Amino acid sequence: MLYWFLFFLFCTLIENSHGISNGTASQHRHPYFVTLIQPRLCGGVFLSLAPEAWILTAAHCVFNTDRNSSSPDGHVRYGNHRHQSFHHVVVHPKYRHNVDTDDDDQRTIHATIYDVALIRLARLPEDEDDHDNDDDDDDDYSSIYYHAMEGNYKQKPREKQVQTIAISTTNASSSLECMGMGATGVGAPMASQLMTAACERTNSTRAIGIFKPYQDAVSMIRTTSALCHGDSGGPLVTPSHRLDGILSRILYAYDPVVPSTCPVPDTDDLQMTNVFVKPAFHLPWISQVTGLDQHTLTTPSNASSSPSYFDILHSSNQGPPSLPVPALWPWVVMALFLLLH
Repeated sequence: MLYWFLFFLFCTLIENSHGISNGTASQHRHPYFVTLIQPRLCGGVFLSLAPEAWILTAAHCVFNTDRNSSSPDGHVRYGNHRHQSFHHVVVHPKYRHNVDTDDDDQRTIHATIYDVALIRLARLPEDEDDHDNDDDDDDDYSSIYYHAMEGNYKQKPREKQVQTIAISTTNASSSLECMGMGATGVGAPMASQLMTAACERTNSTRAIGIFKPYQDAVSMIRTTSALCHGDSGGPLVTPSHRLDGILSRILYAYDPVVPSTCPVPDTDDLQMTNVFVKPAFHLPWISQVTGLDQHTLTTPSNASSSPSYFDILHSSNQGPPSLPVPALWPWVVMALFLLLH
């Protein structure tokens, strides 16, 4: 008798393990992040997906030092390992990679404050969203679960693999998050997945240094772990997932190995400080290039889902289907077996 009981219990567990209540949610916590593969490894973010796809990154990530101009050739990776080529690149007109001056401070300032560029992609990422869900198995049925207390079906919100991020216009938050696909340590390889670190603003006069008059244009940030080569152009993000900055450079540091991986402090009494360019400072220029008004650029977008099984059910007048019967059949069979024996 115990054997039969265990057999039916096993059948029930197997049946329930494949129920529609166990749909897998998207694991992408930062669907706005973009990895530049060429012309060099960098980060970036989606500001727009339609009517044109625009990416914001650091100007030095797409700047060709040999020709003293931006590189129109390149490609990016985003979402579920999708790749796309550049359509064209627009570097801020005031960006100067090399300033003709003997003043090192002025050279650093000019190469940092305007270190922003916009990349337009050749295709719209949204056009591909419905064709790249194999890895996540995020089909329409997985977005539904049965709410036993209310006796009806609910829809779990589905995250799109690619989303935009709104530009923050305030400095309200001191606790931030930075991220990138750069080197994982001194002499170590590049990251195989997106790495994140806790960040916070610094008000240290010594750390801010030459950028003190330009604090409306840059954020001076310290992190719990070092940012490295390959992280440039990556975002500085608020707790509400708004874009506060784009990584331009790291101060008070030097590269101990060649090729460069991660920098180390060049002084014992001053911690490395990361300089992020504030997109809010460049909102008029970003709006002019992308054709998007500033309200759109600073307003979070609501991720929309494609029609699901739940939507189809409630668009008809038939009401939701009954609670799945197959999960109960082992117990029915066992009850009949006990009555007959």
